Amino acid sequence: MKEIIVVVFLIFTNFLYAQKITKSDLENATLENFYVENCNVKWIKVFNAQLSKKEFFNGLLRNQFLEVKNESDSLLSGSFNDIAIVGTRYSYKDFLTGSLSGNFIVEIREGRYRVTISNVKELSSQSKRLLTLEWYALNNECEFKSTYGFTKYIGKMLEIMFTDWFNIDNKANNAW
Repeated sequence: MKEIIVVVFLIFTNFLYAQKITKSDLENATLENFYVENCNVKWIKVFNAQLSKKEFFNGLLRNQFLEVKNESDSLLSGSFNDIAIVGTRYSYKDFLTGSLSGNFIVEIREGRYRVTISNVKELSSQSKRLLTLEWYALNNECEFKSTYGFTKYIGKMLEIMFTDWFNIDNKANNAW
């Protein structure tokens, strides 16, 4: 009986580990969807999706932590609040150990939708401070820092996470 429990445990932990972001995932991720506008960092990505508005909305709401505040025929907007990263697929080493909050806008147009994420903040579990994405990503000249944290890990972790959250049809294409 103990052997069965050990085997089940090993299979389960192997399955969980296989779902995590890997070093290879980070190496393949880019920062091309992050933009600086008026010293604010935004993540903007266009996806292809041949879905009805209802199918799209249902697909988006599979992420129950997304709170839709405004909805029209071609626009959804809302927020995500206090999303814990540690213990999820997106945790990697000791980066982003607090909870994330931010805003999103989804613009829908003829088989495509564009997602814009802004005002991203982390309530740091280490410093107990609210840190903005701009604090992590930008230097004093409002340009991306070339430091270890954002360009090598945090930005790429967020790229993978935001893409997973909003990729309903699994086909990304930046042509808007």
